[in-house]
Amino acid sequence: MTPVVPNALGVYPEAMNLFKPFTLRWWQMGLFKLCLACGGIILGVYFHAFFLTSMPVVAVLFVLSAMYLIAVWWKQMQQLP
Repeated sequence: MTPVVPNALGVYPEAMNLFKPFTLRWWQMGLFKLCLACGGIILGVYFHAFFLTSMPVVAVLFVLSAMYLIAVWWKQMQQLP
């Protein structure tokens, strides 16, 4: 077995790939979504003045991303046997 050594920056090469594929169970995905929702609420409460001034931009981003996700979901539902 070869020893694992850090590169010149002191970072281990195996840790560099942050986008490795992995699978979550349904309850882990629910926990992940809950975590993101709570984080979003916390940020919204803390930066309420900033989000109040940029509410139209946030609303447009929400509508566009929701429409995209609904379209992808609908397309995948049509492909089911």
